[in-house]
Amino acid sequence: LNLSLLPLPLPTWSTIPAEVLGYLYTPGLKPSSPLLKDNGYGNLWDPSTGSTAFAFSSGPRSDQSFRSARKPRKKSSRRDTVPRSLSILNLLSCNTKPPHDARKEEHRTLSPTMVYVRQDRLPALKEYKYSGVDHSLTSKYILKPFYTNVVINIFPMSMAPNLITLTGFMFVVANVLTLLWYNPTLDQDCPSWVYYSWAIGLFLYQTFDAVDGSQARRTHQSGPLGELFDHGVDALNTSLEVLIFAASQNMGQSWMTVGVLFSSLLTFYVQTWDEYHTKTLTLGIVNGPVEGVLILVGVYALTGYMGGASFWQQSLLRTFGVSEKLGIPESLYELSFTQWYMVQGALVLVFNTVESARNVIKARRARGDRSRGALLGLLPFFGMWVLIASYLLLHPTILRSHLVPFVMFAGVVNAYSVGQMITAHLVKLDFPYWNVLGLPLAFGVGDALGPKLQEYFGFGWPSALGDDVYQVAFMFLMLGMAIGVYGSFVVDVIVTICDYLDIWCLTIKHPWVEGRDGEGSAQVNGKKSQ
Repeated sequence: LNLSLLPLPLPTWSTIPAEVLGYLYTPGLKPSSPLLKDNGYGNLWDPSTGSTAFAFSSGPRSDQSFRSARKPRKKSSRRDTVPRSLSILNLLSCNTKPPHDARKEEHRTLSPTMVYVRQDRLPALKEYKYSGVDHSLTSKYILKPFYTNVVINIFPMSMAPNLITLTGFMFVVANVLTLLWYNPTLDQDCPSWVYYSWAIGLFLYQTFDAVDGSQARRTHQSGPLGELFDHGVDALNTSLEVLIFAASQNMGQSWMTVGVLFSSLLTFYVQTWDEYHTKTLTLGIVNGPVEGVLILVGVYALTGYMGGASFWQQSLLRTFGVSEKLGIPESLYELSFTQWYMVQGALVLVFNTVESARNVIKARRARGDRSRGALLGLLPFFGMWVLIASYLLLHPTILRSHLVPFVMFAGVVNAYSVGQMITAHLVKLDFPYWNVLGLPLAFGVGDALGPKLQEYFGFGWPSALGDDVYQVAFMFLMLGMAIGVYGSFVVDVIVTICDYLDIWCLTIKHPWVEGRDGEGSAQVNGKKSQ
């Protein structure tokens, strides 16, 4: 508790006007309440109700009293308020439950550190309604019946949907830790059980990620926070799964791994950009979250069965017995399994990007906007990737020896952009073109570009970082900055939404009870269907 935020003197005290404590926005406190008393253990209680209102410490206090030093100030800005979550935590520490009517108030006091979402935009959260279309036949006839009839029954009704999502993500984190232990350079064969564990972990992640929506519907906890949380976890998983796939193919720290990263992040970015403009998440007959993940699961399992990732480096056509006498060019005939995958991935990437662009233009024209300005929303991604490619070209040491942490950095940068888009979609903000994480990357490019200009054109500037160790240290500094910025964004937006909607993120605050109106967050958050 930051006592500097309290408009009260700090000495020991036993009584205080209720209006002053009401300034702290303690749930259940009425302006007309009598003086609150100190119960001798550092807790204030209301004699009229016998309920504890606020707690400062756990030790006993003296019976000395003093008069209130001054009247509460008039709230003039956001920083004059104390987070609602603070008073809730104090209530929990006193074993008291906020009254039911406290969460029905239209106006809620939010965290004074709120910076990503302004309070005047928050009412849009109550207009939220999830819209999604999944055309996948695999999902319709195989996976959804499996999720509905088998998997969902494993989770208790008391388990929050977001906790299911986070638990599934932990399987991917475990896979990455295994990768870093057995194959940190992405070019070594691992024990067969490692590949099997990657397959199981990814399948469990897909399963948990798919049933969180069903859990939200049956517990009546559907809402905008669930969509934000789900997309945020998926965004982080995308870059981590690139590393695991590269290790399963022995791609090594190379431009091929960078190419897989580019296509994966672009696919996720374009899908989110599509949803921002069309207001609907559309998944095709064959899509990444369903068939794409299942293909990866099969690849991981087959890699373990074949004894290692070296299997994928041999010629695909020769492996399947295609004769060289058919006149196939040698360059095409010698393409490995991995290289054929890259060709197929490039074709799918172009198709999905063009299809999403058509969906966006069609949706905007249906609303009377015939301009193609929405396509400018793709510029932040490509602009960032110009910097990423330039940085790796100018720093070959990073590409050859430290690509794994750099991939994590690029993944967090993309997750931040995607998170901004989802937040803007939920609270109806303008499209977020700016990503502050491009600044350190631009500095790294500019720092290395000066010596190259001096070498080839005779003008430029010296490098401030030099070579080798300082460049590596700066790359890790960028990774730390990205984690810090993205972490602050995630915490701030989640706390802001939870404060406004009076919900919790990883637990169910207001369980739904059949036959009782108003119970559960579905009453204020809209509906979600998948």
